[in-house]
Amino acid sequence: MKLNELEQQLNDLEIYIKKQREIINDVKMELEELYHIPKDKKIINYKLKAYQNIISDIKLNMPSLAKLNENLISIVFNSFDENIHYSVICKNTDQFFKIESLLYEKYPEYKYLNKDYFVNGVKIDITKNLKVNNIKDSDIITLKTK
Repeated sequence: MKLNELEQQLNDLEIYIKKQREIINDVKMELEELYHIPKDKKIINYKLKAYQNIISDIKLNMPSLAKLNENLISIVFNSFDENIHYSVICKNTDQFFKIESLLYEKYPEYKYLNKDYFVNGVKIDITKNLKVNNIKDSDIITLKTK
């Protein structure tokens, strides 16, 4: 019986040692990962600072985007021939010809055509700004070629 007990104890010790080695290996792997964290943390901190700088720049420039009498609005260009359907975000103080140039970037074939623009049935003066032309948020600008 003593021999059986000793063999059992030996088996138990081998199992115990094997488990301890697994634990040691796991700890070694965690330590290796922790060793690399400072490098990764530096990269994360660098990116975080870069993003914070970008956000700060955006916050600083926001007042210039929408001054006291300026509002961001969206207008939609449509054409009588139904080839144009184009939305533009702009300021109500923008000159219409500036917005018109954005349209030509998307639809250059209309640039040299003889045309008029209308909002709510009223002809738009392209030399004036959107506010003076009574163009408001979500208005549809209709382009009619002659």
